[in-house]
Formats: sequence, structure tokens, C-alpha cells
Amino acid sequence: MRYVKAETDLNKVWGKVKSIMGGKVDKVKGKGLSANDYTTEDKEKVDNLNSITHKQIDELFRKESDYGIS
Repeated sequence: MRYVKAETDLNKVWGKVKSIMGGKVDKVKGKGLSANDYTTEDKEKVDNLNSITHKQIDELFRKESDYGIS
């Protein structure tokens, strides 16, 4: 019975190892941890999304306050 328990424990450990390794990022030759592959174009797109979202939220709050909703 001890063998069965050891095998079960080993399978649990192996499952955890596979789970952890599934999220692993492989090293790319010639790149460091702080490599910046984020292009200016991509950054502007994200910045615009954030700006639009804040602008839309501000407009929504303004419209609601016009109707006495707070």
C-alpha cells in the first residue's frame, strides 16, 4: 500500500510542476529581462484606449449630474 501512496503523491507533485511550467516564459537569446519590445504605435493605441475610457466616463457622469443623478 505504501507504493500506491508514493505513486499518488508523485503524480500530485508532477501535476503541480506541469502547471507551474505551463506559465513559464522561455528565454530569448539576446534579450534581457527589461527588453522593451513595446512599439510607440502600440503604446499610443493603449494610451488612447485609456483616454477614451476616462473621457467617456467623465461624459457619463456629466450627463447624469444634468438630470440630478449623483
